[in-house]
Amino acid sequence: MLAFEYVQPTRILFGSGKIASLGELCGSPKPNVLLVVDKVLEEQGLARGAKDSLDAAGLSWQLFTDVLPNPTAQSVNRAVENFKDKAIEVVVGFGGGSAIDTAKAMAVGLSHPGDIWDYVNEPNRTVQPITDKTLPIIAIPTTAGTGAESTPMAVLVNTDTHVKRALFNERIYPHQALIDPELTLTVPPGLTFSTGIDALSHAIEALISSEARAYPAMLALEAIGRIGRHLTAAVLDGSNLKARENLSYSATLAGLAIGAGEVTLPHALAHPLGGRFNIPHGDAIAMVLPEMMNASWMCNTPRFAAIAHALGMADPWDTEHQAARKSVIAIKNIYTDCGYTRKLSDYGVTQKDLEDIARDATGYMAGCLSVHPRKMTSAGLVEMLEKIR
Repeated sequence: MLAFEYVQPTRILFGSGKIASLGELCGSPKPNVLLVVDKVLEEQGLARGAKDSLDAAGLSWQLFTDVLPNPTAQSVNRAVENFKDKAIEVVVGFGGGSAIDTAKAMAVGLSHPGDIWDYVNEPNRTVQPITDKTLPIIAIPTTAGTGAESTPMAVLVNTDTHVKRALFNERIYPHQALIDPELTLTVPPGLTFSTGIDALSHAIEALISSEARAYPAMLALEAIGRIGRHLTAAVLDGSNLKARENLSYSATLAGLAIGAGEVTLPHALAHPLGGRFNIPHGDAIAMVLPEMMNASWMCNTPRFAAIAHALGMADPWDTEHQAARKSVIAIKNIYTDCGYTRKLSDYGVTQKDLEDIARDATGYMAGCLSVHPRKMTSAGLVEMLEKIR
């Protein structure tokens, strides 16, 4: 019997030039706004449009730029302490997933007592509830990857334990998502690729998960097809607005898909890689995804065949098995076309570290492995990691 539940409370505004709408989106009467911005974007002047819109609306606003590539609970706690007496009423996240996740976590921290890690969804401990006191969140992505603008998650690292887990609650869905593809035009090629692969992996994982549902699967397939057609063009020519628009749209669709579903093996490994080695999330995913495809395509051939068809690799006369196998080739071709060659060793990961990563994946990230189509042991994960080290 077909059944599913789908919740998406975020109002999504998509289109070039939409950054000018920020001030009016903050609502009335005129709230006091906290603008959370990636420091590099602030230094490059890319947040000027957001500031101008806030000023044009006559809003009072504060600026926070100490965003870490892998936000930590400790950095969020310090930020909350600095702004808790500023009477913040709306939090705006402007930047990549790190800035948006930081904004989400601050919206909770500024409205709830205690350490932000108390609210992180971690197995085998009591998690404090996130309530409707959470401050309204506006998300403005400047990369096309994480889909954080359309998910109820904010991922943080605990620097004491190196655990990377998420706040997960419907109350941290952004109230508004302002997606302006023009903001992505200056993203460099390497980051364009890794964030695009993050979005592609979100869509693939949402599709192949044992928890996959019909509606999110439809969103995922649309995202996969568009990323396949436009990622290489955006990497090779960052000024290609059509490609940028399609990637931004795809990242949002993929975010909607995982917001209603589950991520699988790539995230089970990417979180420990980020938590232990501070590897940017997109690169962690990008290193893992091809090997996941190679190891898993035969375990859910209908869905992997659909991936191959969406990417234009499969022929109409292919059997399901043949098409599913071609999904691996399709992914590898994208990497070749974009020239991506990073390995774990580039980030200082040694052979002796692999068992710790696998232990984290089968430990605090076991939920992601439980919905992956191929059941993986620690030894199997180490073998996979060896291939990308």
